Amino acid sequence: MPPQITSEKLTLTYPLFCANFISSKYLLVAGGGGEGRSGVGNKITLLDITDDLKSLTEIELSRSEDAVMSLAAIPLGADSVISSVDTDASEKFQHHRKASIVDDDSTIIFTGINSSESLLASGKNKHFRAFSLLTGANPTISHSRSLQLFSTVEGQHEIYQRLLRLSPSTGLAALATGGASAAKPHSEIVIVDTTSLEKQVTPPSSPESEDIQSINNVRERITPPNSLEVEDLDLHSINDVRERLAFITAKAAYTHEISPVATKSTSQPSEIYALPPSSKPGPKANLRAVRFLTPTILALVENAPARTGSTVILVNTSGRVLAKKKLPKRVPAVTSMDVITINIPKEGGTLQFAIAVAGADMSVNVLIANILGSSASLQSHQSFLNVHPFQITQVAFGPVGSDGKLPLASTSMGNTVVVHKFPLVRAKDDVVYLKVPGGKRQTIISVVISLGLVVVLAVLMQVVFLRRGLEVGKELGKPEVNEVNTLPVMPVGEMKERFEALRKERKTTTSTSTVIVVEVVSAETASTVPAKAEDGEVRTEREEL
Repeated sequence: MPPQITSEKLTLTYPLFCANFISSKYLLVAGGGGEGRSGVGNKITLLDITDDLKSLTEIELSRSEDAVMSLAAIPLGADSVISSVDTDASEKFQHHRKASIVDDDSTIIFTGINSSESLLASGKNKHFRAFSLLTGANPTISHSRSLQLFSTVEGQHEIYQRLLRLSPSTGLAALATGGASAAKPHSEIVIVDTTSLEKQVTPPSSPESEDIQSINNVRERITPPNSLEVEDLDLHSINDVRERLAFITAKAAYTHEISPVATKSTSQPSEIYALPPSSKPGPKANLRAVRFLTPTILALVENAPARTGSTVILVNTSGRVLAKKKLPKRVPAVTSMDVITINIPKEGGTLQFAIAVAGADMSVNVLIANILGSSASLQSHQSFLNVHPFQITQVAFGPVGSDGKLPLASTSMGNTVVVHKFPLVRAKDDVVYLKVPGGKRQTIISVVISLGLVVVLAVLMQVVFLRRGLEVGKELGKPEVNEVNTLPVMPVGEMKERFEALRKERKTTTSTSTVIVVEVVSAETASTVPAKAEDGEVRTEREEL
């Protein structure tokens, strides 16, 4: 029997806001109840996904600080992360989210955790945290350092590190703020070089030197147009040293070429896609998620107004829409998206990507994107309903394991994490593809078709038998009428007059009594009625005179 999609579910003790695979075996999840008042701790947990989903180790963070709101991790031997199943194609097309087999014992974890409210009030927020993870027989997670990378904004104490994306190929990380007040909009993207942080597993000797290092690690600062809040962002490697940034606000998508060296350049990002303006009053459509598929093609998610549906859009960096796919009507909105490259074929072949989106109806929906040259298509692959008891906060793909399956993790505010595993198939050209869902759907379709054919055949047979029966009935059902046995019909009035005349005649004669049989028929229903004569008698309604 061919391998099928499997799933495992685990419930932890705290709400989960983020997830990140570090290998084909290990998954990191994080979250918490925030600062002190909820009684729910803030934690980072390492999970083993090889067989049954289970917790290996975790670190409990301070309850006087915020929960973990964003997370990314990079194994110190990060080159293996971008190795493709197809080595030749890997040299030609490098992608930092390829489905590959990778395992490593040492990992650096980067997170977004706001400092305590008292520290925020003083204008300080060491939101960018680094942790060291050692796997193996006795996995451990330990805190490494805390840095402030965002600019200080007076009176904006609610700003936090909402987004974090990391490029394993260059070590660059992109961070974005969130939570600024509507009265005083503020938004900032910071590009930071994490390679020096990976080498320093102990904090600097003094806070001053730590602040200097924070400044030196910043590659670039980007202000989104009109200081609008960034809804999502992603990084893509162009070559060994250059990265391309993509980010979205609620109404538009942008790209930006990141400088290979630290710069204070104020170059503006390039707008590549914008939602059409709407003059209708009330809620508006908005962009919710963005991910690179190739260096020049991105996947976007558009949520319709008032939670009335969502659409996945493929667009290139020139702004041309390549494909669109509406999600099922049951999905009111999308809360998270992730993508991964399934195959990298030989030159001239079709690139295949898996796209996972989390629905506000607690569903996980997987689509397939096929790209050939400048054309692209989207098709639904699989949907999983009621995956979590509460809103899904993140979906994340992981590298393919030795079992040949592609893992997909999803987390929720209901403390739950679910891992689905999708079997891959290897084609004749030695390229892997996402396996079409198992035979159950095909069996159902076959049964429905068979039942339909049976119904059609039964109707045809019924029509044939009915027509044949009518023909036989015409031959056998003709009534035989004997004209000799047909009696005349006498109106009732005339019959009564004759009866009275006969009675008077009987009284005046002495002849032998006579019995006369007369057919009685009402004038209203008088008609010629056939009767059958037998032994000289007439079998009909009669009266004895």
